[in-house]
Amino acid sequence: MIGTPACDVIIRQCTIGNIANAPLKSCFLDTITEFCGYNQLNTLTYAIIALVMAYLIYRLFEKKKIAIDSEFIQGIAFFVLFGSTMRVITDAVTTGTCPANAITTVHLYDYSIFTATPGIYIIVGGITLAALYITHVILNKKEYFKYIGGALFLVHALILLSYITCTKTWLSNLAYGAAATALALAGTAIAITILKRTTGYFKQLSLQALPSFPKLPAVEQFAVLAVFAHALDGAATYVIIDIFSNASGMVYFEQHVLPRFLASTPLGYLLFFCIKVAVAAAAAYFVLKDDSVSEDEKKYILLIIMIFGLAPGVRDLLRMIAGA
Repeated sequence: MIGTPACDVIIRQCTIGNIANAPLKSCFLDTITEFCGYNQLNTLTYAIIALVMAYLIYRLFEKKKIAIDSEFIQGIAFFVLFGSTMRVITDAVTTGTCPANAITTVHLYDYSIFTATPGIYIIVGGITLAALYITHVILNKKEYFKYIGGALFLVHALILLSYITCTKTWLSNLAYGAAATALALAGTAIAITILKRTTGYFKQLSLQALPSFPKLPAVEQFAVLAVFAHALDGAATYVIIDIFSNASGMVYFEQHVLPRFLASTPLGYLLFFCIKVAVAAAAAYFVLKDDSVSEDEKKYILLIIMIFGLAPGVRDLLRMIAGA
């Protein structure tokens, strides 16, 4: 979806340098209704809120003794997939990918402050925390957490599938999605190989034998997943904007401030992909080597890094496949 002409004015007004005079309604609400994406001011605000919430949630985990283990990660992954899939359904409804159906007439997935950022993060995050509290604290049945997330994802995946299959180009769209995934895997493999050869980490991992992944210490598994999540985000952005957009005739634009700046270079969004992988790998390394924090804290930090790469990455990937 392309932003309206008002977006150029909003982006110029909503800068950190103009923070004293920036119109708050334009910087936060109008950016949603006008399909403008992010500006400097709302990016900074959302980042600060996200960091504060991440800290408070971790303290809650500590207080309630909620373990961040592989089962927990599976549950979180399902909830991320649920949120991304729900967002793509909104994209499909808004762009009119398919003729009107039962989903569009309900208006539950219409584009609004509740189905776009930051509203969708608040809603999905709230559902996730509620499910986590009920399963881990009230019921003491932590395995139910991933089942709830899996059920929510499955329902929305089936809804999205109806949109995907109604497009005549879904098979070729799937090929572009596969290409983005392959690029993400390649970027992850290169980054982890470099870390393996230059640091003391990932020694048990053999890229020729993927079953060796479970042999890694848990915190190193989290690190690999964090790198892959951001590699997927970068790869999906590159493919959908620089390649798929030209091939399909559909116009996509990047909503975030920094990627838009990087795209102005001759390398376009390929540079964004490379920087994404490099920064994620560097962040994972510094988290791993920081002896001032516990292993649980390291896993939580890597989990947050993973979520903020996986959510937009899966959305871009599914949106491309759906042609939305």
